[in-house]
Amino acid sequence: MIMRRTVFLAALLALSAAFAGRPVPLAHWMLADGEGLAIADGGPESWGGKIVHSENSAWGQGRGSAKALFFLDHPLHQAATVAITPGDRFEYDKGFSASCWIQVSTESQRAKTYEILNLADSERGRGFRLVYAWESLMFFGGDGKKAHAVKSTPSKHPIERGVWNHVAATFDGLQARIYLNGQLVGASPDGQPFVLLPAATRVLSIGSYREGYAYGFRGAIADVKLFGRALTPVAVMAEAKSLRLDD
Repeated sequence: MIMRRTVFLAALLALSAAFAGRPVPLAHWMLADGEGLAIADGGPESWGGKIVHSENSAWGQGRGSAKALFFLDHPLHQAATVAITPGDRFEYDKGFSASCWIQVSTESQRAKTYEILNLADSERGRGFRLVYAWESLMFFGGDGKKAHAVKSTPSKHPIERGVWNHVAATFDGLQARIYLNGQLVGASPDGQPFVLLPAATRVLSIGSYREGYAYGFRGAIADVKLFGRALTPVAVMAEAKSLRLDD
């Protein structure tokens, strides 16, 4: 009995230490506000945002007891978006991570592109894009003339629709990686730098390309976090295993 209690306490202390050492995000938009157009930032920078084309969005049931923002079908160039202007501390071209939970609609179409996060001047860069398309998770950079992409393989790493999945993208200044539910599912080749240059645009769009212009997401996005460096695989797994929105 004493041995079991000792093992349990040791495991609990190790788990607490692991979570206590989790990196602090620059920004954290829970997207659980439940009403209104303003989106609060729970991170230290207070980069709040607003919902654009809110008529094409709705608050619904999120993870656990929380609310979540659902992105609905929409007319051309009017996709619902959360528009945010990050501050100068977000030097993503030098290294960053993005982490969030998504629920892809069961009505999404295989051949369409659905933007999760967008801070890019064009489809070829500069800046970055995190996308769900062709049943794959994709992370794009580029120099404005040529896109650089990291993709998951649907047959190996399927993304189930209608349920919550954790997705993350990291960039350490040279290599890009993408994760699905804590597992590495794609990476740029070693020795071939992934090009990601700062974009002219200053607006981060959650749920669409360029503030609703195209590629509107279908489903829900929640618990979006931005970090000022590339997370380790262990840190990404900790994010994927978090059960509460405010962990």
